[in-house]
Order: sequence, then structure tokens, then C-alpha cells
Amino acid sequence: MKNDTKNVILEQKNENFDILSSDDIELICYLRTLLCVKKFIPNIMSVIDSLSDKIACNPFFGSTNIFGDQNNGTFAQINRLIDLGERKDSLINLNLLIEDLISGLDDRNKKFVKLKYFEKQSPANIAQELGVTERQIYRINRAVLIKLLDIAKRKNYSVYFIKFQIRCEQWIMPHYNKQSKYVMQMFSVGEKL
Repeated sequence: MKNDTKNVILEQKNENFDILSSDDIELICYLRTLLCVKKFIPNIMSVIDSLSDKIACNPFFGSTNIFGDQNNGTFAQINRLIDLGERKDSLINLNLLIEDLISGLDDRNKKFVKLKYFEKQSPANIAQELGVTERQIYRINRAVLIKLLDIAKRKNYSVYFIKFQIRCEQWIMPHYNKQSKYVMQMFSVGEKL
């Protein structure tokens, strides 16, 4: 375990990172946001499946919209099913995008991502699991985000591409706003890493 810890520290010190541009910072904000929201995606898809089943089995389910208008015709129900299907497809694509990014990490960093972002473990628990100090957890987090940035760039996942992927999921934007504040504190534009 101690050798692994030394390797992580040496790896972080020896990597010669370029200066991060504002585009890089924005992409890191989106990448961190995607990691933070991934755990919600399966639950949302499950709700979509449940709603689709109810609409398909009961032609009068949800027949009054938020304006009080009656929308219980077959055409309206089919449109609801199509909208839900498109939303689920969008979430599946988003989930695949996140999995594709994570697949480029080594096993140790994948474990870190799982513990920090998906299981929301405390820094102390993560440090214990990985056999490092709590202070190193913050360095590892930063290094993982930089690696994800590199993976995203190699796969041509730009900010515009990610924005397109989340365009229908407005619930993600408050997460992005929160994560961008955190990332801006973690990385300063023009800062050498």
C-alpha cells in the first residue's frame, strides 16, 4: 500500500500538465457534474418506465395537464409515450457517455470515482479504502479530473457535445452551477498544476 501511495504522489509531481484554458475548466465542470449526477440516472429511467407503463395501460392516466386542459385523446397519449421514450434514450446515451469516460481510468482511479461520486463516501473512508491520507484524497480528486479531461479531449467530447447530451435534462444545470463553483476553487484559469 505504501508503494502505491508513493507512486500516486510521484505521478502527480512528475506529470507536466499544461496551463488549463477557460475551455478546459468549463469541460472539467461538466465532467465533475456528470460524475455527480450519474447515480440519479437509473432511478429516473425507472420512473420513466413506470410512467410509460401507466400511460400505455390506462388511456386516462394523466389526462389533465398543468393548465387544466383535457389531453386524453389517443394522439396525446402517444405523444406522451414518445416524449418519455426520447427522454429515456437521452438518459441512456448520457449514462453511456459517463461510462465511456470512466472506462479510460485505471482501476485505482475507477475505485476512487466510485467511492467519491457514486457512493458519496467521506474523505476519511475513501482514504482508508485506498490506503492514503485524507490530504492525498484532494490531490487524487484533482488528478482524476485532469485525467478525465484528457480522456474527454481524446474522444472529442467537447463542452458543446456534453451540453447537447444534457439539453433535455434541466435538472442537471443546478448541479453544474454548484460543481462549477467547486471546480473554480480547485483550478484557477492559467494555473500550473
